[in-house]
Amino acid sequence: MLKELAAQLDPAQFAQVHHAVVVNLRAISHGTRGPNETAHIHLKDRTEVLPVSRSYLHHFRQM
Repeated sequence: MLKELAAQLDPAQFAQVHHAVVVNLRAISHGTRGPNETAHIHLKDRTEVLPVSRSYLHHFRQM
């Protein structure tokens, strides 16, 4: 269901980064790479760190 919702959002502003997470790209402070092709997204003005699954990592290769 989230994949269907994500398809309705503007891809220039939102990206699905995990099977249960869609993020506003303007809210991203920075990303960090981990071992084994993993990554995490840090948000502006938030303490939460969001996982990026391998399935969606290609959106964030430039990190």
